[in-house]
Amino acid sequence: MSSEAARRRAFLQTLSLVVVGVPGLAAIIWFTPVTLREADAVLLVFIAMGIVSEWAHVPLARGAISLSYAVVLPAFVLYGPGGAILCEVVGYLVGHALIDTRGWRVKLFNVAQYAVTCAAAALAFELAGGVRTFRLAGSDLLALMVFTLVYFAVNHVLVGLWLTFSHPEESARVIWEDPAKWEGLTYLITGPLGIAFIMLYSAQGLEVALALFVVSLAAAFVFRFALQLERRNRELGTLYEAAQELSCELDLDGV
Repeated sequence: MSSEAARRRAFLQTLSLVVVGVPGLAAIIWFTPVTLREADAVLLVFIAMGIVSEWAHVPLARGAISLSYAVVLPAFVLYGPGGAILCEVVGYLVGHALIDTRGWRVKLFNVAQYAVTCAAAALAFELAGGVRTFRLAGSDLLALMVFTLVYFAVNHVLVGLWLTFSHPEESARVIWEDPAKWEGLTYLITGPLGIAFIMLYSAQGLEVALALFVVSLAAAFVFRFALQLERRNRELGTLYEAAQELSCELDLDGV
């Protein structure tokens, strides 16, 4: 990469960090103090679940997917936007960012975009007429669907723009299409899982809801292993094809 391209990338990263970081910081300052004043042991459990979810993330070529939304959704219903932001941001920082070797700009951007995403989804929930309650009615389920769609869309767009600026050499398929496919599948699973968690927590208590989370976490580990195995098989297949082509060329040279 030329020095001019490197400077341009650094400028775009810094600009993105400022544009997303300012509203992200504002959302954290506005929403989290209210939640912290109402904090209890259950909130600490939710935050711990968020940390474990991020720690068990499944890495993609660019970005990663995790079970964290299954924690964010019930945290929002119980504690509001502040609870969702705390679970997502603290979960990312402790469960993912501490072991991530990428630079500080990436980590700050992710913290900010998570806060912006939670705030935007919460606003969409209110505009859809949703009420935060564990006794979910039809209108509340519809509002939670809106919350999920906005959460997915905002998160995907912000991360996609960051990756586009940071890795201009990558194709649109790697940055936009592949992550959208896996993220969409993840939200189709974690959205209903979060709603099931809400219903179990309301009817049976935290222990039963946690059992569902543990089972889901085990399934996530299996999925992570399967994805890694599929990648290794693909790499081995590529190596095999290259070896076959090289072998054919050597045979032709021998003739």
